[in-house]
Amino acid sequence: GTVAMRCPSNGAAHALLRMAGIPVAAPSANTSGRPSPTTAQHVIDDLFGKIPYIIDGGNCQVGLESTIVLPHESENSVTLLRPGGITVEDLYTVCEKVYLDQALQGRLQSDAQPLAPGMKYRHYAPKSPMTGVVGEDRNVRSFFTQKLKNGFGVLCFDEDVPFLPESDKLITLGGKREYDKQAQD
Repeated sequence: GTVAMRCPSNGAAHALLRMAGIPVAAPSANTSGRPSPTTAQHVIDDLFGKIPYIIDGGNCQVGLESTIVLPHESENSVTLLRPGGITVEDLYTVCEKVYLDQALQGRLQSDAQPLAPGMKYRHYAPKSPMTGVVGEDRNVRSFFTQKLKNGFGVLCFDEDVPFLPESDKLITLGGKREYDKQAQD
């Protein structure tokens, strides 16, 4: 068997654990298959009436899914099963070797069972369908402009906004290199 441990950095979570005085078993604060919440309001929107209490500890510092690793007893190494807020580079600061799971390399057989959630099936997915757009900035912005004119929502970077028509369906993720901000949104 395996054991998963959450290591919260939030002060409210630490206070709850101290008050409990015993180990606490707790699932994620979201319905299975839904994106991880980064605010108490996200939890309320998803779980109101399904759970008795919601503690508002402020916004999450990292809005990515949990990093999941499989430690190896025989050597100072881990296999990264699911990437998250703790990067491969972070893992190398405490491990001699970091292996990537087959699911991360796209080599998982169709009948194989993934070792971590979110690595094979629809998982942590938004409710609305989304399309990723990659290309030269001018072509991407032209595509976004057309979609906005047709009533679609557009999720873009701050750098794109001056080139797009004003719209209440335009949402920005922050700058192209503001990875921490993007992860929280």
